[in-house]
Order: sequence, then C-alpha cells, then structure tokens
Amino acid sequence: MMRSMLVRCQYCQINRVNAFLSSKRCIVASTQQYAKTVAIHSNITVHDLASKLKKKSKTILELLDEYGYVVDHGINTALDIDIAGAIADEFGYKVTNEKEMKEEKYHEDAGVSLPRPPVITIMGHVDHGKTTLLDYLRKTQVAENEAGGITQAISAFSVKVPGLSDSITFVDTPGHAAFNNMRARGAQTTDAVVLIIAADDGIMEQTVECIKHIKKADVPLIVAFNKMDKPKANTDKIKKDLLTHGLQLKEQGGDIDCVEISALKGNNVDELLVLLNGLSKKHTFKASYDGPAQIVVLETENSKQKGMTSMVLVKHGQLSKGKVLMTDDGFIKIRQLLNPYGQSVEKANPSDPVTLMGWRSMPNPGDVAIEVKNEAEARNILKVQSQKEKPEKVISNKPPVKSAGKKQLTQEMKGGRNKRIPLRVSLRAEAATGKVQQEEKSKTIDLIIKADVSGSLEAIVNILSRYHSTDITLNVLHAGVGSVNENDLKMLQTSEDSIVYAFNVDVTKNLMTQAEKLDVPVKQFDIIYKLLDDLKEKLENTLPMRSEEHIIGEAEVLKVFKLTGSRKNVAAGCRVKEGFLDNSNSEHLWKVIRDHQPVYEAGIKSLKRGKEDIALAKKMTECGVTLDNFEDYREGDKILCVRVDRIKQVVDWKL
Repeated sequence: MMRSMLVRCQYCQINRVNAFLSSKRCIVASTQQYAKTVAIHSNITVHDLASKLKKKSKTILELLDEYGYVVDHGINTALDIDIAGAIADEFGYKVTNEKEMKEEKYHEDAGVSLPRPPVITIMGHVDHGKTTLLDYLRKTQVAENEAGGITQAISAFSVKVPGLSDSITFVDTPGHAAFNNMRARGAQTTDAVVLIIAADDGIMEQTVECIKHIKKADVPLIVAFNKMDKPKANTDKIKKDLLTHGLQLKEQGGDIDCVEISALKGNNVDELLVLLNGLSKKHTFKASYDGPAQIVVLETENSKQKGMTSMVLVKHGQLSKGKVLMTDDGFIKIRQLLNPYGQSVEKANPSDPVTLMGWRSMPNPGDVAIEVKNEAEARNILKVQSQKEKPEKVISNKPPVKSAGKKQLTQEMKGGRNKRIPLRVSLRAEAATGKVQQEEKSKTIDLIIKADVSGSLEAIVNILSRYHSTDITLNVLHAGVGSVNENDLKMLQTSEDSIVYAFNVDVTKNLMTQAEKLDVPVKQFDIIYKLLDDLKEKLENTLPMRSEEHIIGEAEVLKVFKLTGSRKNVAAGCRVKEGFLDNSNSEHLWKVIRDHQPVYEAGIKSLKRGKEDIALAKKMTECGVTLDNFEDYREGDKILCVRVDRIKQVVDWKL
C-alpha cells in the first residue's frame, strides 16, 4: 500500500504531500473555500478515489507521479488516508473520513440528549493510592486483594455520591510502568480525571506520563494529594513541581482544583466529592438514551466458562440482551450483561460500566462499537469493509522516487497501526555492552504468553519488544488471551529452549503433567514485574559470559635470546616496568605490543630468572619470557600480563 510522506509547508504551515509547491499555488490551496465534500477510507484505490473525485484515474496517477511516487499497480494501487486526502485537497474537496461520517450519521439518529452520570478516571503513579481511594468510595478492599498490591487491569464501577442526584462512574487505571497504553485509553474515555499524587513521594515517572495523557485528552482535571497522614507529606514542593509540567493550581492563579486527602483513613475525601459535584454541575454531560447504542471497550477477556467477554462503557443508548453492536472488524449479539460485581443485569444506560458476553470475535481495548439492526446487517457491513481494505494489488512501502527539480521530502513514510497483538513477534536488537566471546553462537528462547485480559497481554508484549540483545533472540510464537492449552505445548515441543508464561490464568494439573513429559516449562505469575524478573534471570543465565580484561603487569623487551640445544627456542629478556608478571594462573592472557599496536596474544610457555623457573616477576626485576608459538620478539616490545575476568551479563532492560 502506498503511504503518505507529509511535510509541513513553509508557506501555509499545513501538512501537505506536495511540499514543493510554489508559494502562490500553496497559498491558494490553503485559503480556498471548499465547495465540495468527499468521504474516503484508508486503503482506498486510485480507481475508487478517481470515481469519488469525478476525475480520470489517469489524472490521479499523473499527480502521484508528480509527487514522486512509483505506482507499480496502476489503478489498483492502495493509498493511505493522508495521501488520498492530499490529492482530494488539490481538487478543492473537503475530506471527511468515512468512519467519522458514520459516527456523525449515528449522532443524527441518536435522538434527544439527556443528562448522564459523569465518568471520572483515577490516574497516578503506582502505589500512590488510586485503588485505595476507590475502595473507600465503594466500601471494598480491592487493594488488599490485588496481587502485589498493585492494579494490573483497567476497571470501572459506579457509586452513589452524597449530594448528587445520580451516581458517578469511576475508572481505575494501573500505575505500573508496563501499563502505559491502558492509562492512555483511560484518559481518552473519560469526562474528567482525578490525578493522585502521594504527598510523601511527589511527582514520579508515571505521574509525568499521566499528565501527558491528560493534556492530550483535553479533559478537566482535579489534583488529589494523597497520604497526607504520612509524616513526610509535603505538598508545597509538589505544587511547584506541577508548574514545571504545565499544571497551575487555582491557588497559584490557574484553573485546576486540588485537595489534600488520606484515602486510607478517609480524611477530606468528602471535599474531593464536593469538587466532583461542582464539576458535574459545571459541565453538563449528556447522552442519547433512546437512540442506537454506542459503547467503548475498556478490557477484554477469554475464558472457558464465559467465552469472549469485554468490559465496556456505555456512551449512548441502552444495552439489553439480544442487541447487536459492531466494531470495525467484529460484532456481538449480547448474550448476557454483568455489572462490575459480576451480577447479571437486564439493561445498561449511558455511563454504566458492564461486562458483555456473546462476542463473535475478540474486540480490542479502545474499540468503539455501534448498534446495528441485526447480525445479517453486521456481516454485510464487515464484508463490504473487508473488500475496501483488501484491494486486488497492494504495493509495498517503498520510498518515493524523486523527480528532477523536486525538493527532498524529509518525513518518513507513515505506517498503519496494527491494532491486534501479533501472534508472532521476533524481538532482536543490540547486545549489552562489553566484550563477549565470539565463539558463542546466537541463541533463541521461544515464548508463548497467555494472559487473563488483553490489557495485561498488551503490556507484557510491549515490554518484550524493548528487549535488546544480539546474543539471544526472544521469539514470541504466540500471545493470546485465555488459558494455556495443549496446542500451546505442541508449538514448543521441538524448541531447544522455551517457556510458557501464564499470567493470571489457571493451568490444570493434567496440562502441567503433559508439559513435564514434553519438557516445556510452564510458569505462572500474577504480578507482572515478577514475570519479567523471571525472564530477566533466564536471559542472564543464558547469555554468554562477558570477558573483562585487567592489565596486571607490563614488561619491556631489552634483548632477544635464541636458545640452542635441548632448550631450542626464542626468549625475550625483559624488565618489569609496572605491576608484576604472574605465571601461576594458566587463565592469564599474554600480549605483545609493538609501536602501540598488539601483534600477538596467547598463553605463556615459561617465565624464568636465569635457568630457574619462577611463578612471579616483580616490578623492576628482570626475567626471561617465552610465549606459546611465538618467536618474533623485538627489542622495545611491550609484554603485557592480563587477568581475564569472566563476568555474568546483566540485562539492561527498560521496563
């Protein structure tokens, strides 16, 4: 597929494919009033685009050639949405994404908008008290029961809040570094964010990352300074630090509310609820109750008991059993709805978090699903979409060939994002620093990753992609949601070195017995960093030892002796200049240096003083040195005695 190479035009500051346009033409293009609108989709072919623009395909092909692209497949060449949009812009069309138009059409059919409960996402660094605050609000002890005391999956629930006529839906996001994508989704599906900062810890790495997500989502923010009951609590410094990250509190002249609380003891939590109450009154959050349903997927799971399920947030409409909703590449006929406490419910309204059962294929976290009439309509829409997204011929991502006189296009081609977690990922990169034995061959560890929910699986796979080594290849043969099964073991039975990691999923005794027979290790974990620590230990034990050299002695060759008779050999008469020469350790390496360049390295044959063999020659003493298979000594050469330490490599892996 042909992908765009957009650059920012120096004249109009618009991202354009044809950055080489003259200032006059560019200004005209950027200031023109669009009289026509065209809806296009990603992977649109040249033929389909020409039809929509009411132009000849030849005209589009000529324009692509002018841009500098080699069009190998003629009118069946697929274009990404950016380059197709740039072409449409050239002909005076305002471009609309077909997907966005469908959503606009959805809102036109959505009916009357009425107030709905607000959706509040709790964000912050790991162990800063997010789940403890939510436990206090819903009067539970989730934090105590979580593995390792940390949240490892996104969750949502609704609670009645004093002073509000309706409930508030809270979304809890993991704070661990591995769950960056989950936090991003949490920020994008919310009406407002409560940013939790531990007053005794301050702004940490994931706090900064959360701030970035909040700014990108452009949603209202309340900062809650937690753990105020701790002796080292200090909010003054944190408030100053927030300014460096672009957050100005109201008491500093900004527009962001803040509150000091203790989630563990409940101190001042009522003041936080007052702020949330005011936020709800200031921003009237609305949704359609009687129109088509629309949901956003928060998390997905696959189990033998329930099959494929997803925790979703209702954006519009009302959910009930039997309704059909479709995503971009799948659909569901709702078989059952469960509330956050696992109880079956008959319906769900806007802002309600529910778990849905009945998916025909696993959706992805972040997917939006819209209600359709029935399964037949869903299948027909998916069929049409698949035909659009799979043109007859698709060209590879080749950089464009520049035409004479055109300016160099500086931005790399934009690639499409594969929303699915890949089933096979080969993860290779640079080795850890240090001199490694060259005789060691590269090794491969085959992995299968199974997790309880897609968010955890995504986090693990993303971290594996950041492993760097040329000595060991991590080969993820399969990554999926659900329990470990026999097929997983069979995939690894021919591997020389392999591991099955089961994260938060059960492994039956029969399967463990079968794994032992096949000599396939199956390891279970319920804390993500312990799983990663185990893999790091495995890698460190498998990596070749690193050689570290230390010069312990240096001698200068004063004279070269050619021995005759039974002692026939060539020896170097030396004086020790630095350190000492040690013949007691056969592991030592001996090097000959000439004109600052190494000319030979080997083991030592003998170290003598006169005719006597010695084990050690100290500084400023003289001795005779004979090396294995070397006779080309010259006066002035340096002979080095080198201690070689064999050091276990440590995996430098940014989690």
